[in-house]
Amino acid sequence: MDLTTGKMIRSHVVPDLPSGSMHVAPDGQTIIFSSGSQIASVDAKTGKLVKKLDIGERDFLDGTIAALPQDGKLVAMQPSQHVYHAPVQIWDLQTGKKAATFPGRGAQCRGLVFAPDGKRLLLASITPSSVTKNSISYGNGSKLIVACIDLAKGEIVAELSLEVERHVTLGPDGETIGIESMGHDAIHVKHLPSGKERCVIPASQAQAAFLPDGKSLLTLDKQGKATLWDTGSGKKIREFDGALVTSEQRILGFSSDGKTIAAVDGGDDSAPFIVLWSAQDGKRLNRSNAHEAAITCIAYASDGKLLASGSLDKTVRLWNVATSEHIRLIATHREAVTSLVFSADGSKLASSTYYGVT
Repeated sequence: MDLTTGKMIRSHVVPDLPSGSMHVAPDGQTIIFSSGSQIASVDAKTGKLVKKLDIGERDFLDGTIAALPQDGKLVAMQPSQHVYHAPVQIWDLQTGKKAATFPGRGAQCRGLVFAPDGKRLLLASITPSSVTKNSISYGNGSKLIVACIDLAKGEIVAELSLEVERHVTLGPDGETIGIESMGHDAIHVKHLPSGKERCVIPASQAQAAFLPDGKSLLTLDKQGKATLWDTGSGKKIREFDGALVTSEQRILGFSSDGKTIAAVDGGDDSAPFIVLWSAQDGKRLNRSNAHEAAITCIAYASDGKLLASGSLDKTVRLWNVATSEHIRLIATHREAVTSLVFSADGSKLASSTYYGVT
């Protein structure tokens, strides 16, 4: 879609694409899809499938997570296998060949992040409670393990085993994590390789996410109150205006410059709203009635000025972040929208459903 005119540039139907997540390569020429045990790359101009890789057993769990380094040449995944600890694989997107395999922890990936320099990889994954040749199960005995993988050494340099019920958020530096306390009444920010605890943030029963620079952490508690914290000292930076009103609220994402924060207020059974805050002063920019059904995904343009949202109502909408103005409905799909991503220069937007990409 052309974001200046709101007109569709082209639409492609690419059969059997993985529908878990979507990334645009830094050069803007290739769209990368990943889900389960598959990776596919599509030429953004022609819509032709460039490569499709089957990288392991068929996935029996939705939403396998992939990570791309900043140069966009590689992709990391932890494919599903009937083992207690599945390896992490690195694939070269240009050759379609496996570039490396590293030891992993757990077998149900919950998070994967490259360090900015591409030298380390942070993995969060759940260990099975039992494994046989033909089955794998999770439950009593499962653990959430966070591991830091040094790619040059080819080994895990630090790891931490936690109860599955405790939430973990991964820092953008590939080394720092936020861990919910046993009593769910605080978040401990730790540097995993050294084991050093940087601070304790007194946020009770809260979702958490690091801002892009890693220097601050956003929490969203069960009362819908959003707060920003300093990850060096644990001190409160500011509270955000206005609490969210439904139990279905959740953090969606941040602009790449870290200046605005987006959240969803409302779930499947209520009219969903997008709430925007300014990270700089905590002021609410808007609470916009965005869609007629649950919001499934958002994407920020690289300059942070535009925000796109996708929904179960099969539409994609565009927003002006500075004014919170709904600019236009820019696409209507035949099915629910599953993912969105802007090109690196912010001039184009790709959206996908289970049945195609626009």
